[in-house]
Amino acid sequence: MNVPNLLLLVISLSISGCSSDDDLRPTCFQDENRKVIKTLTDKTGIIIAPSQDGCPNYVIKEDSGDFTLDFDPCNLPNDFKEGGLEVVFSGLVFDTSDLNICAEFFKINNIRKKE
Repeated sequence: MNVPNLLLLVISLSISGCSSDDDLRPTCFQDENRKVIKTLTDKTGIIIAPSQDGCPNYVIKEDSGDFTLDFDPCNLPNDFKEGGLEVVFSGLVFDTSDLNICAEFFKINNIRKKE
């Protein structure tokens, strides 16, 4: 195989090996090698401001009716950093079974104020 054809083959394989699944390889906890364990879509919740008694970060508290879950979003936009704000959100939950934390690690894919 001559050099131009080999170069074309390498480029073709590189392009086909790339994927567009950025949501499956999020940047928030990538350096910690955390796995995505669940995808949430259009959940309702309330923003809880950081406190000395609870989480030191902004948290989204989601109440499903059966139980309440707290999510610690790594990418909460500044416009949503307001305690008591009701939101609708979607995103990725990461495995934190090896940690003692106040809220699940979470990457927001979409968030809006609840109407």
